[in-house]
Amino acid sequence: SPQWTDVSFLYVIFYICLVTHAQQLWNDWEIQCLVVVSFSLQVFLLFAAVFRKRCRSRVLSVLLWLAYLSADSVAVFVLGRLTLLGDNQQQHRLVLFWAPFMLLHLGGQETITAFSMEDCALWKRHLLTLTVQMLMAIYVVSKQWRGDKWLAVPTAIMFVAGTTRYAERIWALRRAQSTSLESSDMEFYAPSAEYDFNTHSTDYYSKLSSIISDEQERNFERIVEVATKGFRLGLDFLMDVIPPRPAYWYQGGTELWGGGEPLDSLVDMAYKLADIHLSMIYDYFYTKFGGGLVVGLLCRITTLALNCIALSLFLVSRLDHHLKAGSSYNIADVTICYILLVGAFTLEISSVLLWLMSSYSTWNLLRYSQIN
Repeated sequence: SPQWTDVSFLYVIFYICLVTHAQQLWNDWEIQCLVVVSFSLQVFLLFAAVFRKRCRSRVLSVLLWLAYLSADSVAVFVLGRLTLLGDNQQQHRLVLFWAPFMLLHLGGQETITAFSMEDCALWKRHLLTLTVQMLMAIYVVSKQWRGDKWLAVPTAIMFVAGTTRYAERIWALRRAQSTSLESSDMEFYAPSAEYDFNTHSTDYYSKLSSIISDEQERNFERIVEVATKGFRLGLDFLMDVIPPRPAYWYQGGTELWGGGEPLDSLVDMAYKLADIHLSMIYDYFYTKFGGGLVVGLLCRITTLALNCIALSLFLVSRLDHHLKAGSSYNIADVTICYILLVGAFTLEISSVLLWLMSSYSTWNLLRYSQIN
């Protein structure tokens, strides 16, 4: 009937207008939404990955897996979209400032550099990605130099911070991958691994015997030292380089626990030893915590200082620009800039605290304190 025809026509018109409005709304806020999503993924990865070490929740593993894969894809997509923006468009002037933060997000978080062992083998792919994304970020930053000069210095500083963080992630993946040998290299590595094992295992079990037999030696520093030596020896087992050992070696290890005081008094120490040992293995393969003290400290201080400087310059430059020329930026873009800057600084402080609390860093700090 004509009445139903008119209603159907109005419904179609309403649907077309709704879709068109939604499409226009997404086009206007696409980059802003994706930047916030990228930052949210980094926050989730930093704190959720901490629980992964001690939690076997399937839900948490799936969420971490999705976040781990999505974080890189979103950051790469946003950086690609930023290269398409014109430097003469007034509404996009602040958006160009977000490009270095995508490099920062590609660098990942300290608590998770790899989701599985296979991810460590992709360090060459990440190196290529770093090269390509650096060139894209430089192109976006060059637009900033031709646009708002007051944003040029904070943008350049965040570019250095993002490049440093991404390079650290690649180095961590390369370090973890170095423990996985090809079958052709195994015959050359096995003899030296056997020699190192036979040499260091004596010292390891000597120190283990001392903390078992002497309760006064059973302090946290000694347990960390023994766990670290066991971790070093355990890397050969993880590479399937298991040197042959005589039968009495097993008997001697059993006698360490079978003689002297009752086993019940050693349970806490044994669990603590295993806890530190396994924690160091996890940090070595799946996080940025497994590196040396000097490299880790240098990267932490560098990125934290650069984030602090960029935030300070942005605040000062923003105030000066506002007083001289007035504020002509979209309030949402300004808010996102503050979220990225303050968020990056907060995440960096959290990363430093988590790094200091890791077993690997604890051992490094104890070792350097003993040397000095």
